[in-house]
Amino acid sequence: MRLTRSLGLWLAGTTAVLLSSYGWQQLRQEREDLTATARREMGLLTTAIRSGVENAMRDEKQLDITSLLERLELQDSSVDIFVFDEAGTLLASSWGSSGHVPAARDFLRGAAALDALHIDEGPAGLLASIPLRIGSRHVGRLVVIRPTDALRADLDAELQAAVLSTIVLIIASSLVIWLVIRQQIHQPMTRIVTGIRRMSSGDLSSRLEMGGGDEIAEIAGEFNAMAIALEEARSRLVLEAERREQLELDMQRANKLTVVGELAATLAHEIGSPLQVLNGRARTLAGRADLPDDARRGAEILVEQTDRVDRIVQRLLGIARRKASVLADIDVREPVQLVADLLSVEARRRRVRIELELGEVPRVRADADQVQQVVLNLLQNALRACAAGGGVKISVAQSWFTRPSSSTGQPSVAISVEDDGPGVSDSVRSHIFEPFFTAWSKRNGATAAESTGNGGTGLGLSVVKSIVTEHDGVVTLSPSQAGNGARFTVHFPRRDVTRPPAPEPSR
Repeated sequence: MRLTRSLGLWLAGTTAVLLSSYGWQQLRQEREDLTATARREMGLLTTAIRSGVENAMRDEKQLDITSLLERLELQDSSVDIFVFDEAGTLLASSWGSSGHVPAARDFLRGAAALDALHIDEGPAGLLASIPLRIGSRHVGRLVVIRPTDALRADLDAELQAAVLSTIVLIIASSLVIWLVIRQQIHQPMTRIVTGIRRMSSGDLSSRLEMGGGDEIAEIAGEFNAMAIALEEARSRLVLEAERREQLELDMQRANKLTVVGELAATLAHEIGSPLQVLNGRARTLAGRADLPDDARRGAEILVEQTDRVDRIVQRLLGIARRKASVLADIDVREPVQLVADLLSVEARRRRVRIELELGEVPRVRADADQVQQVVLNLLQNALRACAAGGGVKISVAQSWFTRPSSSTGQPSVAISVEDDGPGVSDSVRSHIFEPFFTAWSKRNGATAAESTGNGGTGLGLSVVKSIVTEHDGVVTLSPSQAGNGARFTVHFPRRDVTRPPAPEPSR
């Protein structure tokens, strides 16, 4: 059984018992009061009648006694009056009292020895007996009988009224108890149970709003405090899990870069010298005019491919042995403009337009050469991702970013490179910054990943990630504003503000 129902039944039952006991006591007291009043009235009536009868007997006027009894009979016909002499002979009686003569004689015999007023209750009703005196001499006894029908009627009416009032009080008190329990206990407990169920389902934002200063409001306050503590604990756990995951990713990336360094050193040592010899001989053959055209063309291809292998080796060495950053307060728009001008010829060759949007931004502390390398890699990828007639948009603006391992925001200067190519699939997105990972196909525009040469080495975005991380920034990938293509955004943190600007709308 529910607590509120059990408590209501207990309170209603206790109230019913108390009210019933009180009603019974009141009825008993009322009965005693009515009986006492009836006896008192009976005594007064008997004493008054005795005075009249004694005066008539003193004057020896029997007719006066009869007349007195007749007048009393006219005033109250329910009262029967009997006058007996000293020997117990009936001298006079009121009209219509013959049926109670035996009862009067029996009561007279019981009260004959009493020299005072005697009142008792019998089957005939309330009986009173008092001696008659003339002077100091006993001349007889007066017996008065009064039926108790009216008294019983009054008692029955009192009983009905008491029972009815007790029932009404029990119903009213039970209703009040039910309303109070429902308002003060049931509804607050229901809200508490609902909040606990929501919390158990994982919704730690559940709060209980209860006024007052009672125990239930105190429980609600403790519940809210517990919910806040649990929510904060879960946030800390989630943050710690994200940090641990980021640390694992950084360790994996560091391991890969270690492998890259070892591989670069091996390549530079093992194939560097033979590759230079091969490249030099190929250039010599390509420059000879006495060779057939197909031989010179083959030598030129050999030069291009050996140059490409040399660039790959040099890039690997750049990753493994990147020089220390030379930090200075720079305007990032300058390296952006320089890279855009540098690749404008390549853009025209691919028939891709480059749009610049360089807003007013504060200076940031960074390595200008490395910023230029970041923009160069991103813009090369964007140009390759676009089909003929497409476009690339480069924008520089103040922005705002949040690190994956922290919930604290950081103001920044953001460089965004956005293309209208095919975009990046979900399967590629999670690996796109890993060394040696590339999703480029042999044909142009397969996906908006990275490229170095025809097929891509999988190192360009890894270099971007490494440089930006060294500058304590972040690089993000999102869909372009047009709904297709890719948008790479590099955030270089600002350190010249005490209060960050409002974050840009999510794109």
